[in-house]
Amino acid sequence: MALPLSQLPTEIVREIRTRKWLALLVFALVSFSVLAAGFLWPYRYHSQVIIFVDDRNIIQPLMEGRAVTTEISQKASAARELLWSRSVMERIARDTEIYGENADELSPEALIGRISAIRSNMSVATRGDNYFSIGYSASSPLKAFQVAQKLGQAFIEENSERKRAESRSA
Repeated sequence: MALPLSQLPTEIVREIRTRKWLALLVFALVSFSVLAAGFLWPYRYHSQVIIFVDDRNIIQPLMEGRAVTTEISQKASAARELLWSRSVMERIARDTEIYGENADELSPEALIGRISAIRSNMSVATRGDNYFSIGYSASSPLKAFQVAQKLGQAFIEENSERKRAESRSA
């Protein structure tokens, strides 16, 4: 016999009242398992650097009407490519402020492993019209902050160097 939908809540309450100790035991097991999972789950910290993208360059007044300007999503992907370059990744992987005094004395295999760890925990995303963020996730809040800060600084340095070269060639 099918139970009408309107009587379902009252039947559930009646079943819980008749089996209250079982319901309490199930509730306690579920609650403590969620609590234990929360204690055992490793912490992840995420730090981000938000950068304003300046669209103007030295050649823009000369090229008005002749060239198409790039959108912020293209600039974010260009930033990702710039940050994924071997020179930038190697500079961050060998940074003694983040990884300690012996960070610049890594073997080639350890360096490749550290670079791949940095790349896997790094993210670049657009944030509005002229902003994008460079983020890094780590198990330590200080390490997440330091690596995100170094990634932001590396991007700014590389971008300034490219603009200087563009100015010289113009």
